[in-house]
Amino acid sequence: MHRGYVKLWRKALDTPDLKDHKRLAFWVWCLMKASHDEKTVSVGAQKIQISPGQFVFGRKMASANLGMSESSIYRALKRLEACGQLEVSANNKFSVISIINWGAYQGQEFGREQRVNSKPNSKPNSKVNNKIDTKLQVITSSYERNKAGGEQQSEQLAEQVTEHKQEDKEVKRIYTPPNPPLEIPAWLPVETWNAFLDHRKKIKAPMTDVAVKMAIKKLGRLRDEGHDPTDVLNESIINGWKGVFPLKRSRLSGNGQMSAAAANTLKHVEDLANEL
Repeated sequence: MHRGYVKLWRKALDTPDLKDHKRLAFWVWCLMKASHDEKTVSVGAQKIQISPGQFVFGRKMASANLGMSESSIYRALKRLEACGQLEVSANNKFSVISIINWGAYQGQEFGREQRVNSKPNSKPNSKVNNKIDTKLQVITSSYERNKAGGEQQSEQLAEQVTEHKQEDKEVKRIYTPPNPPLEIPAWLPVETWNAFLDHRKKIKAPMTDVAVKMAIKKLGRLRDEGHDPTDVLNESIINGWKGVFPLKRSRLSGNGQMSAAAANTLKHVEDLANEL
């Protein structure tokens, strides 16, 4: 664990989350703690299999190593986890931290900087250097392709989501659930009521659902006052009225019932309405 080295890529300078010195110190510490090989470690009486880029984490140990408070360690850990730089697998006894893309950034044992800073007495090996350059180019090209592909897939996914939302809005705009059928009261004569509706259409004033409900409600009140709904509707039809109104007193007898003469007149009106 205490031998060898890790790579610290310069692109970390462009990462806003690593400009915080505590967060950067914790990130470098995680790189130092991560294993390079498959290995088995002991935590108490338990054996744990560790893969490259992983290590057993303890907040108190990190606090002691870095001279930071445990709360600062926790905040740095959660921020790096949210940024997708590491993952935390925890149970009630310990946690295992995994460095994301460990193989992509730490998998090569040698790099250009190490060759430049190699010992002066070492003889350059052009074949080895060429192989390393080729591998680096392949890795870089693959990384750039994957990055570009990921961005393109994200854009395509965003476009699909936008199209789906627009289609959903269009469907909701086009499809309007039908209103439930209006119930006609038993006391309201259907034929006379339909004649009144046809009358409204002929005078170019068709009734809306709200107007129908209001008219039926008013007919109910007039009925309670002693006005026959049939006579009320017939009078509106014969006079070309849009609404329904109380019958004149001359058409009612003393007890609130319609006189015989008025009844004959309205019978004539009803006959005329049926002919419309």
